[in-house]
Amino acid sequence: MKSKLTLFAFLLPPLAALYWETSFAAVTHKAHEHGAGKLNLIVEGNKLTAQFEIPSESIYGFEHEPHNAAEKQQRTAGGEKLKSKIAEMIVLDSKLNCKFKLTQLNLHAEEADETESTPITKGITKTHSKSSADHSETHAEFVAECSSPLAGTKVHFGFSKFFPEIREVNVQVLSGEKQLGIDVKNNKGEVSL
Repeated sequence: MKSKLTLFAFLLPPLAALYWETSFAAVTHKAHEHGAGKLNLIVEGNKLTAQFEIPSESIYGFEHEPHNAAEKQQRTAGGEKLKSKIAEMIVLDSKLNCKFKLTQLNLHAEEADETESTPITKGITKTHSKSSADHSETHAEFVAECSSPLAGTKVHFGFSKFFPEIREVNVQVLSGEKQLGIDVKNNKGEVSL
């Protein structure tokens, strides 16, 4: 009996953590929503890392693989606009002299369907189904190197100036020990780093 209690005491914390993780993931997963993006801003001294995710339709007008040369050009133009205008979409104080650099861009990342199993079996698994192929995301990561520390400065937004289909961006900030999130709707809103 004592060995069973010891085994139970040994297994309880990992099982509880796994249950919490799968429950939290199920609650926080937000469905693919046209016009709504996610932006993570991570501040480390004079450096800002911006991770942006949005349904591809908001960037270049469709989510399927390009069917012809015109659609290929449309997708390329959307990616180029995202790269060239990022400093006007994530607007930092001009006194900081920040220079944005693209570190990653995926214009057609297929969205994975998430399915859950019990915490005792395999946890969360990701699968691709025929329906998920109809929804693609654009994922981009930029790094801004600035001449001064970013902590305490404000960020404004201008996504819909260049991409009118973008109506809302959920912004999450991690700066030192500070963590916060806001929803920016139609470029209205600012966040303090």
